[in-house]
Amino acid sequence: MQQGTTSAIRGDARVVRGILLDLDGVVYVGGSALPGSLEAISRIRAAELPLKFITNTTRRPRRRIVRDLAQLGLQVAPEDVYTPAALAHDFLARRNLAPFLVVHPELREDFSGLRTDGEEAVVVGCG
Repeated sequence: MQQGTTSAIRGDARVVRGILLDLDGVVYVGGSALPGSLEAISRIRAAELPLKFITNTTRRPRRRIVRDLAQLGLQVAPEDVYTPAALAHDFLARRNLAPFLVVHPELREDFSGLRTDGEEAVVVGCG
């Protein structure tokens, strides 16, 4: 890696400890990677900075987001993609709550493995 890249990532006196990178409008728009986005991600990974991806989509399950990224040439582990549904799933699991889902039908798979009886929590996802 070039020294200039390390300096740009590390800044003057601060050290970047990790990066949360939004997906839609930053990495891609529609089905196309934005110019320079994949190269930037490669440079971040080469610098060995922790990198996670975030999105506010409530219409596509995490599995499909990961598949769509792979089609753009970006290999990402599902656990490195943070979606509202994934975060809601973890919240419900930690509190042992059963989801009452008011979400896009495709998103239901992101709530698998949760209890189906007992105290409920309403999960609303707008599309």
